[in-house]
Amino acid sequence: MLIAALIVSLASCGGSDPGAGGGAAPTDPSQYAAEVEAILAEELSGEITVSFFDLEGMLYERYLNEAAYLFEFDHPGTTINVGQSRMPESDSFGTSDSPMQGVMESPEYVATMNYISRTNTELMSGKGADIIAIDVLPYYQYAASGYLEDLRFYMDADENFNINGYRRDIIEAAEYNSGQYMLPTGFWFQFLTFDNTKVSAAAAAAMRGKAGFTYWEYMDMIHDQLIADDSGAMAIDFFRGALHAVLRVLNGDFKKYVDLEKKEAHFTDSDFAEMLERIKRQRADGYFYPQPDSPEDLISLLSEQYYYQFIGYTLLPQLFKSEPDETLRSIFNITENDEIAGLMLNSEGQARFTYGLLFAINANSPNKKLAWEFLKFLLSEEMQQTNIQWGFPVNNAAFIEKTKEGFADGLTDDGRREITKAENIEAYNAYMACLERFLSVLTYYKLEEPVIDNMVEKEVELFLRGSESAEEAAASLQNKVQIYLNE
Repeated sequence: MLIAALIVSLASCGGSDPGAGGGAAPTDPSQYAAEVEAILAEELSGEITVSFFDLEGMLYERYLNEAAYLFEFDHPGTTINVGQSRMPESDSFGTSDSPMQGVMESPEYVATMNYISRTNTELMSGKGADIIAIDVLPYYQYAASGYLEDLRFYMDADENFNINGYRRDIIEAAEYNSGQYMLPTGFWFQFLTFDNTKVSAAAAAAMRGKAGFTYWEYMDMIHDQLIADDSGAMAIDFFRGALHAVLRVLNGDFKKYVDLEKKEAHFTDSDFAEMLERIKRQRADGYFYPQPDSPEDLISLLSEQYYYQFIGYTLLPQLFKSEPDETLRSIFNITENDEIAGLMLNSEGQARFTYGLLFAINANSPNKKLAWEFLKFLLSEEMQQTNIQWGFPVNNAAFIEKTKEGFADGLTDDGRREITKAENIEAYNAYMACLERFLSVLTYYKLEEPVIDNMVEKEVELFLRGSESAEEAAASLQNKVQIYLNE
């Protein structure tokens, strides 16, 4: 609660307009635009610090160190200092409340909240890194408080930056209150496959060639087959069982339940309680594997049978290549019976994507010129084609090169991937047709809010354990989240 209070205090002491910087009085947009133009006209020199939160599996350190080396080489007289805040290791699996909490939530949550608290303190005292890796931080509160630069002004004023050279829809999905307070270097997503030996012919035909369906539509299409199935197969590979299903639906439609921009909670005046009951009934019907009690149980889930499976975007080419990597397919339990089912859509027909690496410029930075130039370099084709790029690049040229990975059979004179064999061209074209179909609905990004996320997860767990009704869970969340938003 003390950490949550620190987050709230940050929002309460800041300004409300871009450029307010550390809680200063709101700045007129035209005046701010003039300030940005003056910043861009400054000489490129000096040093900055880039901070990030090192979660297991993230590539921030390698990516930033490589970028810093290349940038400093091209711009003598500049120094890019890369800092980090490591997540502490946990020497135990689970907690007394839930065996899975130690792995799935507790260590990460505690470390994240400590990092947020430290970042809040730095920003409120007029300090902090010049560039902040933002993805685990509740950045909308920082933006609303004037602690982050509105990068839209830099993008508009810099004649060397053309938004049309990037995946504009992906970048602009990060906007908050019409401001662009952070920029992503990449994005990624998951898609669904279906087992064509389990779903009905009608369901299979409906899924082939479509961008996606809602969670409820996917489940309805297999209901009759699943109920009659005595093989032990489950509906979908939600490793955390019914809790996973609730979080997937809620996060896909987060704004329906929590409107961060308007600071409104909608748990009691939406379908939240009904959604909880529907998923509880699905659990009773055997849709999900019970929540695992140990690491061994979690590993065993990978070999279970499912009607649907979530697959990472990097494996999409394996479903089109003329000679797929059978070892890779086996590791991720992709069989010859698996076909593409599409993306899971929310009630607005949007599919959720996740940003790779996200960065913002601290409004307190004394060297915003260097911070902007380095941030722009992170989005360049040169950096976005490195082997440690996280997700699909947002740079258009780098994006096209990335899509050819796994299909290319040669290189052009200028070193770009080239596809020349007929079977590879055919496979690549089919892959790109599917990818473009996906990209047409990949338009939704959930703003990060770890405090609310934790509140929701805890309350849903109480409901699923039978400790409270769906209506009680909705009322409790309505009260807790609205109080938090109001403060």
